[in-house]
Amino acid sequence: MKIKAFLWLSISLFITTSAFCQAVDLTQEDAFVVKDLTFYSSTYPGNQGWVRMKYDNNSAVSPASALSTKAWDDFGGVVKPVTYISGYSINVEAHILVDCPGLELANGPTIFVRGVCSNTTNYNLPIQPATILDDFFIRYEKGNAEMPFPDSVVNYFENFEIEWFVSLDDDAPDEDWVSAGVTTTELYVVHDIPDMIYINPGGDPNLDTQPFYTLIHLGCTNAQGKSNPQEIVDAIYQEFMDQDVRPHSGSDVPMTYWGPNNAPEPSCFSTFGLLTYLDGRCAAWAEFFQDIIKMQGIEGSVKYSVDWNYILDDENFTRIGTARSNFFGDESANVQFVGYNHPATGELGVKADFLVKTWSTTVDDVFIVHEYNPSNIDVITLDNGNEIHCREEDGVVGQGNIDPRSYFLSHAIVKYADFFYDPSYGTPISDSSNVWENQSLDAFGGRARYTTVDPEGIQVIHELYWLSELNTTSLQTNFVPND
Repeated sequence: MKIKAFLWLSISLFITTSAFCQAVDLTQEDAFVVKDLTFYSSTYPGNQGWVRMKYDNNSAVSPASALSTKAWDDFGGVVKPVTYISGYSINVEAHILVDCPGLELANGPTIFVRGVCSNTTNYNLPIQPATILDDFFIRYEKGNAEMPFPDSVVNYFENFEIEWFVSLDDDAPDEDWVSAGVTTTELYVVHDIPDMIYINPGGDPNLDTQPFYTLIHLGCTNAQGKSNPQEIVDAIYQEFMDQDVRPHSGSDVPMTYWGPNNAPEPSCFSTFGLLTYLDGRCAAWAEFFQDIIKMQGIEGSVKYSVDWNYILDDENFTRIGTARSNFFGDESANVQFVGYNHPATGELGVKADFLVKTWSTTVDDVFIVHEYNPSNIDVITLDNGNEIHCREEDGVVGQGNIDPRSYFLSHAIVKYADFFYDPSYGTPISDSSNVWENQSLDAFGGRARYTTVDPEGIQVIHELYWLSELNTTSLQTNFVPND
């Protein structure tokens, strides 16, 4: 008797549901409209697989402690990026507005929802019964995609599209499911767990452990589809080789190396300053490139400082003194050497620079005119007839700057594995320190200042270089790890 009653009830419910489905036209225009989409960490409420981001202005994409981001909102036009770690799956929740005459949500039939990813079917969202929220809204509860992102593979989706479908029958054929619209999200997948030990002048420890938007963007867009760390690093560096690196904030011009924006100290030495002022020195560009690598979870990159001793050694100090006497003759007293304290030892000596290409120096040059000479005289003739020429020419193009400053005490570059990278200039990757030096530097020497008096009796200062040696085929600079 109980079996008969059960069968009768089941048949009755089936007939009732079938009749209801036939009575309600789910295909009415805008009967179901997806209104927002939130992404969660893959293991919510755990944090695995999730990368919290911040915008380049140091503001959070989502609340600092959140393991979720409302990435798409039809109400206010909200569009925000999300980032996952490879090997994990998306986890999403969606709200759908229901305006279907004849369909009562509170006491009606079960409504099923699924999401179909137009980029690839691997990331479809499985069918699940919707949660009825009120008379107007239903919710697709947090659900993981059918498959995770491939292990170690970097990816980028400018438009990660999910089309949402609704049905009263979870076993209905595809053509019988009704579309509730499409959500679009900018989505990134990083190679591995990012190095979140990342401090900047924001002052908020929650923000300090979130990568900047541009770091994630440049890493994923350039290394898309790659899984080998060396290939990822090399692909990221390709972004720097056209000297046109732009933040993802949509700048109309590239960021610059020693450019006109002239970021103040100490901002000019950091990633944060580079993204703030769109200009930086070599330390900022080296840190910026290294930070992009770190945000892919790749370890082992090291910043290096290249120098030519900072101050002249004893031998060169003797040589520059002799050169002054021989070259300037009776005017030697009008030539002073520019002093500098060695950053490691504090020892005071003559400032020692290297000259970045291109300088048309010759073996006959003893002193040459400094690149930034306040007298603006390109050829200086001494009383004894000796001439000092300006030999600086347009040389190695820097980031966003066709002719950046070309004399330095030191320069910051990055080493990964057996290769050196110079993001300030975007020059070819070097497989040794000597290769980098040969393609980058022309000469080495000390700084001097020559004072004269013009016909009107006004003192004129000429900034000069004493040339100790030209670049040879052997290594002449010091490469010091600086992390």
